[in-house]
Amino acid sequence: MIPLPSTAMLGAALAVVMALLSFWGGWQVNDWRHKAAEAEALAKALQARQIDEQRMEGVVVAYRQVASEMARLTSVNRIETIREIHLDPAYRCANPESGQRLLDHAADLANGHPVRTTRAVPGPAEAAGPRLGRGDPAGAGVGGAVRSVP
Repeated sequence: MIPLPSTAMLGAALAVVMALLSFWGGWQVNDWRHKAAEAEALAKALQARQIDEQRMEGVVVAYRQVASEMARLTSVNRIETIREIHLDPAYRCANPESGQRLLDHAADLANGHPVRTTRAVPGPAEAAGPRLGRGDPAGAGVGGAVRSVP
């Protein structure tokens, strides 16, 4: 006949099983708690990222507006400076052919006129003698008026 275990042994085995089940249950509850905290932190990080992206988009739009306005102002300033230098008699002097051609070319481009020459930069052989006006050696300036060199 098989001997039956004593009640003390059964109680001890039952206590070990209960301890293992309690440990496993506690482990599961702790795991659920950590996963919930992790999901909450992930949701907060995603929300913060969305806020940062919206803020960054606003900065990009503002930068593009400022950059386009600065490009327009720079272009206007450059064109006005070229016009001032080109049209103001105080800036007129006896330029060599190469310098006058460069000045004429820049003014034509700034004013939106078609370029009269095929080459914007003259070669070294063309850099001879002074020229007083816009192409005529008699000294006629813009608009055909004859001016003397200051």
